[in-house]
Amino acid sequence: IEREEINPNLKNLLWSAFHLQYEEFSNKSSFPAIENYFKFLWLIFFRKAIDEMPRLSNFVHDSQILKDIKILFFNQWQWYEIFDFLEFNSQHLSTLPELCNTFLKLELSAYRFIDGQIVEINSDEEIIEIENSIRNTDKFLSVKIHLQSAIKLYADRKSPDFRNSMKESISALEALAKIITKNDKATLGSAMKIIEKNLTIPLSFKNLIGRLYGDLSNEAGIRHALKENDINVGIDEARLMLVLSSSFVNYLLYKVSSDSNNGN
Repeated sequence: IEREEINPNLKNLLWSAFHLQYEEFSNKSSFPAIENYFKFLWLIFFRKAIDEMPRLSNFVHDSQILKDIKILFFNQWQWYEIFDFLEFNSQHLSTLPELCNTFLKLELSAYRFIDGQIVEINSDEEIIEIENSIRNTDKFLSVKIHLQSAIKLYADRKSPDFRNSMKESISALEALAKIITKNDKATLGSAMKIIEKNLTIPLSFKNLIGRLYGDLSNEAGIRHALKENDINVGIDEARLMLVLSSSFVNYLLYKVSSDSNNGN
């Protein structure tokens, strides 16, 4: 598994993924739309003055700006800057994440696209759980925001915040529990007692969720202010909590839907 680097083969594949998706976009778009895309890239991603942007020719595939970007991509950017570039372009090239994930998996990279962010996670099952939780919470904005915040804090390659990523993951589950119980003041622990009475959840599962929340609430520094002897929270703990919380969110939503359909 490759971490904190991009080998030459993967770099070729990722550039090809971008170029193929850009070609598809440019073939379907008008010249003004392509020009606007590059202006957005130049201003927002590169943070450069608009009058310094190379002119686009009508042969957009051979434009100087693409050649300049390719030089940066292969010769100057660090691995995380390449990922930043791909993340930015995923906002405009909708199928780019899927193609990148195919190549990342092929080259045994530790990273995958999830919800527009490239994160260090390489299990297909874990990715599916996280993506499903984002998709399943479209109607529950507070839950979705906590999950997306957890991913963003976890995925930040310049300054990752694993401790607060864990907090956001737990908060997503707690936010869903409040919605299910219709009690904005409920904690996850108190909400689970109500949920247990109304949904057919095995006692072991209820205890697992409650214990998880209770232990982390009491654990030094996870849901409270840091103290001098607090434990260090790293990427492994943050990833585990993100996957667990996503799985529990999916599980509770399934149980609500299932019990509702069965008339419970």
